[in-house]
Amino acid sequence: MTGTNFFTSGYDASLKVAGAEASTVTITSDTEISASWDHGIPALVDPAALNLTFHATDSGLVHGASSAVTLENPISVTDSSSDLSCSFAGGCSYQITANGLTTLLSGG
Repeated sequence: MTGTNFFTSGYDASLKVAGAEASTVTITSDTEISASWDHGIPALVDPAALNLTFHATDSGLVHGASSAVTLENPISVTDSSSDLSCSFAGGCSYQITANGLTTLLSGG
């Protein structure tokens, strides 16, 4: 993400998009932050609530900002089970692969 006047030293950052907290957040410059999510961010969120928080490493002071943003993250299924065969008693396993699907289904 890009912005202005980000804290670049003496702070750690955390970032949530639509309630899904980033697993890693790196302040790369005073205008850029890089973040990643283990299970992706929810698809179909428009507008998404974005919460960026800076935590001072020496004093515990917290600075934060939140805003409504338009999030373009359409769900895209990249793989799924094929030739599925199930018994009458069940025991059927179906697999879907899509970025952000775990977070979307977990209500995050």
